[in-house]
Amino acid sequence: MVDVPLSRSEIVKKAWLKRRATFVPPMKGKRMSDEARAKMSAAAKARPSNRLGKRHTPEVRAKISAVTRERTPRGEAAPGFIDGKGAERRGQRLTPELKRWRYDVFARDQFTCQDCGDDRGGNLHAHHIKPFANFPALRFDLANGVTLCEDCHRARHACGKL
Repeated sequence: MVDVPLSRSEIVKKAWLKRRATFVPPMKGKRMSDEARAKMSAAAKARPSNRLGKRHTPEVRAKISAVTRERTPRGEAAPGFIDGKGAERRGQRLTPELKRWRYDVFARDQFTCQDCGDDRGGNLHAHHIKPFANFPALRFDLANGVTLCEDCHRARHACGKL
């Protein structure tokens, strides 16, 4: 077997792996002097910011928007596409009827989680027992709702016990 000499980077890597467990950065726990800190601050302020740029003109913004619209997958090609009824469901989730249903479920359950008894207001969710998307006839049926706290709601969805 012929020994091949190690390259400089391999030697450094080997040395680093050997001492990695006990390595402590040389400045750990130490403070820089006020003079050194002022010097670094001045140097940082002298460098141009990478967050500043010139604003695009309305024409360029329109071109960027058009290209983005062309490249963005839509419909069945979109990653979040399920059945094409997303817009319909989104529209129904913002209606006064659903807000009323939600309030009525909370009131019926006395603003208390029906699984654990939690009664902190901002923590409560109105949960559809039969899924909103799959049972359109039961969307606003009071018997199809139950008040749950955030943790219990997440647990019901996680275990598939909708």
